[in-house]
Amino acid sequence: MELQVILELNDFKHLMVTAGRLNNNPSRDQIEMVLIENGFDTPLNEVTFSMIDNAEKAFNVTYYPSIDKYGYEKLTVV
Repeated sequence: MELQVILELNDFKHLMVTAGRLNNNPSRDQIEMVLIENGFDTPLNEVTFSMIDNAEKAFNVTYYPSIDKYGYEKLTVV
């Protein structure tokens, strides 16, 4: 099974790494840039993943297709 299919089915949590810096309140554009940077298309089904930037600022992100929006929570990395 391809990783994209696994992510779309929400069976696997994937860490998306970006070379850039994320804001404390990342925009939809920033989130989708991180997805594209990691070789993924915009998710079509509900999916949850983590993303982290080069300063180790980390977020858990969920895409909600029924409202076409992302939700996120900032994580404390220790």
